[in-house]
Amino acid sequence: MTQIITHLADISSPYEALFVDLWGCVHNGIRAIPSAVEALVRYREAGGAVILVTNAPRARKEVAKQLEKFGVPPEAYDDIATSGDSARMAMFTGAV
Repeated sequence: MTQIITHLADISSPYEALFVDLWGCVHNGIRAIPSAVEALVRYREAGGAVILVTNAPRARKEVAKQLEKFGVPPEAYDDIATSGDSARMAMFTGAV
């Protein structure tokens, strides 16, 4: 049977952490998506961890500044994983 999911809370309770893509899920490139931000804040308040994931080439500190300008508060997430940070780490450690 197909389950129609209307709210993150409908499916999130079994999970200790969420990995959430940014573009189109948390913001639209201009501003935060209020219902998404609210859902992430509620999930964190219930004890879950939220890691935001982006293919941005910038460092997570720069992405965090941009998110704040979009209206995504720090209370909506625990950390940010960027492709830029991953690429720099791979270069510094010699990963292939």
